[in-house]
Amino acid sequence: MNRYLDTSSPDKFFSEHAKELDDLMQNSDGALYDGTDLLVFNDDDAKEYTVREGTKRILDGAFFGKKKLEKITLPNTLEVIGCWAFKRCGIHEINMPASIKAIKDEAFMNCKLLKKLEIPEGVLVWGTTVFAGCDELETVSLPNDMYHIPDWTFYCNYKLKKVKFPSNLLSIGNYAFGACFALEGIDLPKRVSSIGIAAFASCHNVMKIVFPSSLKRIDGRCFQFCESLSEIVIPKRISFIGVQAFDECPDLKVYIKKFGLKLKAYKHLTTALTSSTQYYSNGIINNINR
Repeated sequence: MNRYLDTSSPDKFFSEHAKELDDLMQNSDGALYDGTDLLVFNDDDAKEYTVREGTKRILDGAFFGKKKLEKITLPNTLEVIGCWAFKRCGIHEINMPASIKAIKDEAFMNCKLLKKLEIPEGVLVWGTTVFAGCDELETVSLPNDMYHIPDWTFYCNYKLKKVKFPSNLLSIGNYAFGACFALEGIDLPKRVSSIGIAAFASCHNVMKIVFPSSLKRIDGRCFQFCESLSEIVIPKRISFIGVQAFDECPDLKVYIKKFGLKLKAYKHLTTALTSSTQYYSNGIINNINR
């Protein structure tokens, strides 16, 4: 079997190569290795597995769809977790070793039973949608050297209540925390400068957001449908607020710190907010509504 075949679709790949995989792993522990690479794990009934010490890479889709797999032990040598490597697995917790350098797209997406997550510092490459759809995950502590939270990272984590953001965080990607219904509050670190499209949209339980003075950009629909949000203070350095950024936040009060702000800088402000929103801005709204 050529391990460099196109594996962009895990379902297609495993269906096409099922017999070859079975033949190769008849005398194995359910996993197929090539040197320091773990290519694939093919035991559908296994409840736990310990990855061989010395393994550096878990390749794309290696454990894809192993719903009975509850526990995975990763070696201290592991550096790369490939795309959708553990997607749709039944694992309950993840303890990543300090050796990890890259976690790629959808690596743990739709791990519906995942409750505990520990991520070390030192991860240099982050894919998108890495932990999206992990329904049971309630708290997350992100490493302080994580400068950007990629698109869709925690999207649709319905029970996620608390997030400890990295102290050095600079930006948050599109839909990163969208539809995290249980999220209670958002206290962003002091260096954050931009928040992406719908990054916190439909976080229905959020009552308070603390924006840092460094914040310059809030993209469209960023906090749309945050129905419990009661007030925000827009910092002085803001230069852009996207369309519908605070739409459908019916009880929201907005405090604008920057006096005499030019219309150009807030060209979307009137469309960013629900029509019933109350403004507190020392006359600035008169300039916007001309």
